[in-house]
Amino acid sequence: MIVVREADPETQDLKGFFQLFGEGVTASGEELPPGWVEERIDSIRNKQEYCYVAMEADETKGVIVFSQKGGRGFAFVSWRKDGIDREGLLLLVREYVNRMNSVSWMRISGIHPNVPDEVMTSVCESLGFQRRCRMEMSRALSDIPEFPPPEGRFGFIPITDFSEGTLSKLDFEGYRGTPDEGLFADSVAEYEGMMHSLLTGDYGPVIKDASVCAVVEGNPVAMIAVTDMGENAFVADLVISEPYRRKGIARYLLSNAMKSAAQLKKKEITLWVSEENSSALSLYKSVGFTEVRKGAYYARRLREPVR
Repeated sequence: MIVVREADPETQDLKGFFQLFGEGVTASGEELPPGWVEERIDSIRNKQEYCYVAMEADETKGVIVFSQKGGRGFAFVSWRKDGIDREGLLLLVREYVNRMNSVSWMRISGIHPNVPDEVMTSVCESLGFQRRCRMEMSRALSDIPEFPPPEGRFGFIPITDFSEGTLSKLDFEGYRGTPDEGLFADSVAEYEGMMHSLLTGDYGPVIKDASVCAVVEGNPVAMIAVTDMGENAFVADLVISEPYRRKGIARYLLSNAMKSAAQLKKKEITLWVSEENSSALSLYKSVGFTEVRKGAYYARRLREPVR
């Protein structure tokens, strides 16, 4: 019989489970940063993150780790290789729902391959989550297309010349009216936390020449943020304010980013896009990006955000 209880990092081997999760991430083509396992254990010990374990006869079968950032809850799930137990998984996810009842959105975006998609979907849908899908796309940094600057009185300034607050307001406005509206944050303040993480290197160092704002009369109306991921570059953010969409700005920003990354001898440039965002998918395909893989995640809105 499976029972679920809060983990004790002092007495339980959580490290083994986090390493197991890390192996799953690596197998999927991504990499976790050095020290990720130890950081999770310290965060759980300090109550910055929470961990619940599914136990059977004193043996740990699975874990869920979750935390709250602003009005959002984030979680990942890992399970041993000896077969998933649906009821145990249901109990783990239910603990996440019960503990994160003050947030507006909940996500489960890290799922170990040992957890079958059909079981995860069944459990999550029974608790009010919707299955969504993100797509990783990439492009080799050769034969980069040339796109002319958009018509109009646009200037182009590095994003590092602007405050986190200004860029966060642009993010908030840029996602409005898109399929991703509300997915990452519900307020400028929440976007500011994400922007701080980006600019301080949590997604890799920002490539200054590739990361620029399009400005009109000194005001940013579009932005691309590109980071250094070793051999490759990564598009961490690309937003266009609604009045300035479909004017060629995004293609020009992407072309400039690719040229800047190529000058640094990067081999590829990668990004993630929601499968539902058909206009973004069309844009990326038009400049040579192709699908690498898809990744499912689960999202649940608990309440409308307080603006």
